[in-house]
Amino acid sequence: MNLFVARPGFWAVSGRYWLCAALAVFSLGVLSACDSSRPAASTVDIGNIGKSVGEVPLRPDFSGPLTGDAIEVLSSRADLVSGDDVLVRITPPAGTSLLSVRTSLNGTDISPRFSMATDGSLTGLVDGLTLGQNLIAADYPGGGSRYVLINHPNGGPVIAGAQVQPWTCPQGALDVQCNQPAVYGYLYISSSPAKSGFQTYDPENPASDVASTTTDQGVTVPFIVRVETGYQDRDQYRIAALYQPGKPWTAAAPQPQFNHKLLITHGALCGAAYAAGSAPSVTSYAAPFGLVAGLPLSTGPDSTQYALGAGFVVMATALNNSGHNCGVTTQAESLIMAKERVIEQYGPLRYTIGSGCSGGSLAAQWIANAYPGIYQGILPTCSFPDAWSTASQIVDYHLLVNYFGTLTVGGKARVPWTPVQVAAVEGNSLPVDAVFHDVGFVPNFIPSSVCPGVDASIVYNADSRPGGVRCTPVDQAVNVFGIRGATVWGVAEKKRGQGFAGFAADNVGVQYGLLALQQ
Repeated sequence: MNLFVARPGFWAVSGRYWLCAALAVFSLGVLSACDSSRPAASTVDIGNIGKSVGEVPLRPDFSGPLTGDAIEVLSSRADLVSGDDVLVRITPPAGTSLLSVRTSLNGTDISPRFSMATDGSLTGLVDGLTLGQNLIAADYPGGGSRYVLINHPNGGPVIAGAQVQPWTCPQGALDVQCNQPAVYGYLYISSSPAKSGFQTYDPENPASDVASTTTDQGVTVPFIVRVETGYQDRDQYRIAALYQPGKPWTAAAPQPQFNHKLLITHGALCGAAYAAGSAPSVTSYAAPFGLVAGLPLSTGPDSTQYALGAGFVVMATALNNSGHNCGVTTQAESLIMAKERVIEQYGPLRYTIGSGCSGGSLAAQWIANAYPGIYQGILPTCSFPDAWSTASQIVDYHLLVNYFGTLTVGGKARVPWTPVQVAAVEGNSLPVDAVFHDVGFVPNFIPSSVCPGVDASIVYNADSRPGGVRCTPVDQAVNVFGIRGATVWGVAEKKRGQGFAGFAADNVGVQYGLLALQQ
């Protein structure tokens, strides 16, 4: 798998760096019509891709510039395109008439899909890609450029490897990859102090109390937000943006309130499901521990409302909700695909910020660590660095709960632990840590008879169904940790005839709290 290199704003492959976000807002002109001054379309045979183009041999995994440097992919890295479309910018040599540039995809003319920009470039959303390698060509007087990109299915996978099975799609899915058309809804902020938060907005019957907002670029518009809901990578995504209904918006010509910045929200906890779920909210944010504890939450504007009012696009995917999917590879994959969707439909990005609490913080931090370039900044709160170093502590809490409550040790009677003694071992003034974590987290890591999206008749049981589906974050991350070798198999694995997914947590050699425990 190609590595993401830690260089802000850039992704790297094969030693070359490709800009992953346009760093300046550019103004775009109208779509130009084709004219007779354009040279003939490229005659390169796309059938040679994977074998050779001319005298240049190509590996099946080759992507990037083939000849020339006029073509730039804006919406993703060249080898990580998905969904059969891609946003492309073409910058011909200085002095070249943009009307003379002819662009083709796999030999078919696509010039009308590009519009002119005042910076001397052309930008266009190219759809109709085939799976695998595709060739985009730009020809102009005196030269031309060729660029190879690799397209992946909208249902995935892209980087995460084999997808977990079985998988249950929501009602309305068109295929087993959960694909279905995106749907759109509208919300608004009211000018009335009696109405807090977002209200439902109907473009056919506009509300009369719509407030105004001024973006961080000084553009004032009605505070109306469009929320797009769709499916990629077999799961749901949501994209919200400050929007003026009835007015056009393309990636080449966004509405003026878009500031070309993206905020990604994340969910909480750490769990697993084998079915499509709901993406975290993109229009409101509530701290998960406030919800769990029943604490009152602020009714004032939250980060998503602020970001939308400032001109940000706000995005979330079900797969980056750690309570639904706690695997870093699929979390990152869903963000790569959803960011591509944002850029293709709304416009190039200056930068992306990830935010989240608890499980949202662990997602943002380990994605930023493992896949540099997806974010340019993160805002983690109630912070966890990752799932697996924390899991070591959680497993120990599970053992402590059993130990504190055991009345016999080695067949000998023992006096139960007092709350004061428990608190001393835990290092907390209240004896709640072990119980809280044991109840709140441990069940997510232990296979049970309940697995979202999986019929109970095929769910794992150590005695009666050792070969059943094990619905845990460990098993969801099998592509990362692999299968346990036969030398460490337990009884259930021997019945199964195959090892379980590796568990990336251990406490061998760790003796924190030992003195307190002995005393």
